[in-house]
Amino acid sequence: MEDGRSIAKSFSRDLLYSIAGLVSMNAVIQFVVYPVLQAQMGAENYGIVISLISIIAIMCCSLATAANYSRMVVSTHTEDVKGDYNIFLAIISAISVVVAIVAVIWVGWSSAAEFIGMSALMVFTILRYYGDVSFRLTLNYKGFFFYYLTVSVGYLIGVVLVYFGGSIFNLVQWWWIALIIGEVASFVYVFRKGLLYKKPYFAPSVRMSENARSVAALSSAYLLSAIIMNADRLLLLAFVGGTAVTIFYTASLVGKMIALLTSPLNGVIIGYLSKHKRGISRAFFAKFVAVLLVCGVVLSGLCILASIVLIHLLYPTIYDMVEPFFLVACLGQVFYFLSETVMVVVLKLARERYQFYLNLIYAVIFFAAAVPGVIFGGIWGIAWAILIVNVIRFLLISVFGFMKAGKAEDQTIISE
Repeated sequence: MEDGRSIAKSFSRDLLYSIAGLVSMNAVIQFVVYPVLQAQMGAENYGIVISLISIIAIMCCSLATAANYSRMVVSTHTEDVKGDYNIFLAIISAISVVVAIVAVIWVGWSSAAEFIGMSALMVFTILRYYGDVSFRLTLNYKGFFFYYLTVSVGYLIGVVLVYFGGSIFNLVQWWWIALIIGEVASFVYVFRKGLLYKKPYFAPSVRMSENARSVAALSSAYLLSAIIMNADRLLLLAFVGGTAVTIFYTASLVGKMIALLTSPLNGVIIGYLSKHKRGISRAFFAKFVAVLLVCGVVLSGLCILASIVLIHLLYPTIYDMVEPFFLVACLGQVFYFLSETVMVVVLKLARERYQFYLNLIYAVIFFAAAVPGVIFGGIWGIAWAILIVNVIRFLLISVFGFMKAGKAEDQTIISE
């Protein structure tokens, strides 16, 4: 009983550190950086910037997070990975630079500052997404907190430069300054204090091919999920325009903050599951899902109330356009959060490829609903599509997890 209480206390403390770190960073982004950019750039250009940031998020949430979680999984076997993951990061970064250049061309911008800034922001954001694994590996969530606090301070410095420099330089070309300082600061922090970037930097280990397969499998799963999470902005930009992106993104802003709790919560869950050597019973899994649903109801109410207050305060010029979408937009994000949290437990119950299969089904359903929705219904069409599809995804993953639970009482690694 005492051991159970000790584990619960440690889990709660680490979860609080993890949430505090990521919430501080995202609060600065959502409630300081983005409002300043929107106020100075206008709804149309701000919508384009949000769409470019979504493309960065797709690459980082899929490829860098896959490398991060793969490193966690591999840590249950060995710590001798040498330069395997640095090689992966180099490849991922090269691919991301190409994606960044194509993205800038797609939105119709063409200055050297836009190409260089987008590419640099892409690479350093990837390094930031991967870098926090240095603290997860050792369950050092206090270090994790200071890692993201460093990023937050970097963002604040960047937004000060943007706020006072907006009258001097063209923000359409230099908007990325608001974020790049924080991303570079995160890399420097891990390079100096973490365990990841040590010699030999790029020497492969004997498990290189096995680690590569793990990263590839997780990347496939997370790529689909990341595309869907950010598809609303890209579809709205393509079919409606930048202002529509601004309206719907702002309506779902508080909901997205709740969805961002997925990362710290899942990071702590997978950290503890990697140390847990036994399987998960169906009774435990069912209780876990039930607790999540109760949390979802509470979060939905808080999300809507917070949206009314915060959006009116931070985005007064567009509040009247945004307010009608609060309910549907927030519910869609809450169900995304719930399904992602169940998915990380499924990673303990089934091999990585099942995440890909589940997300492939999710992707097919999403685009089958979202594309016609945005074409024929605009903002309302995609808002309802996202809500319905995320509810379906939550049910699908929960049923799959329940079927897998209790079947492998002697599991010793997460990916089994």
